[in-house]
Amino acid sequence: MAGGLRMHAARLAIASGLLTVLASGVSLFGAQANGEGAAAPLGVWFDLAVGLAWVVTGAGLVARRAWAVWSASVGALATVAAFGALGFNILHGGHSETRSIVAMMLRTLVWQAIMVAAWRDTLEGSRP
Repeated sequence: MAGGLRMHAARLAIASGLLTVLASGVSLFGAQANGEGAAAPLGVWFDLAVGLAWVVTGAGLVARRAWAVWSASVGALATVAAFGALGFNILHGGHSETRSIVAMMLRTLVWQAIMVAAWRDTLEGSRP
């Protein structure tokens, strides 16, 4: 049962990573190139890199690599930190689009679930 949970988490990590890469690519080379949207280029490049890292983490979870559990944990905590930084920026007069806030809420929930599933599988697998 626990292995199935890890596989669901891995699929979710890979899917969210691919969607992030796709959205970043569209923003960098599509909408932003046409002058649409208010995305910060540095943030979009960061999202692109993070999306690729999430795909690698998902592949590591599929392969049952120990480093992938730690990578999922770092990804989850980094997402919380980025969401906090976004909130701090907004509270101090910064601008953010509603879709960015919704995306960060969704990413935070997804990566917390992936982290919990990865650790749960690891801890259940270590029982005699």
